Amino acid sequence: MTPLALMAYVLGFWRLASDLGIVGESGITGIFSHWQVWIPLGASLQLARVSLIRYGTGGRLKGPRIVIFPGLRSSKVDAPDEQAQQQKVASP
Repeated sequence: MTPLALMAYVLGFWRLASDLGIVGESGITGIFSHWQVWIPLGASLQLARVSLIRYGTGGRLKGPRIVIFPGLRSSKVDAPDEQAQQQKVASP
């Protein structure tokens, strides 16, 4: 996802620089010719990447409850109890 986010940032900043008169026009027309579309898209892709990496490595998927699907919510409700059990097992 990083290459996609990077490409979205490049297109967004290219269009922004084009609006400022620093570089020439891009060949993209329509709704995707606006930097206001590309830069938030890049940020969203980067946020999704970080969230999915955290979830894939066993961490909790953080975010607003309304956005996270019920199947992706962590079932670990008693995390402090699990830590206490692990400490009991690890101690001699």
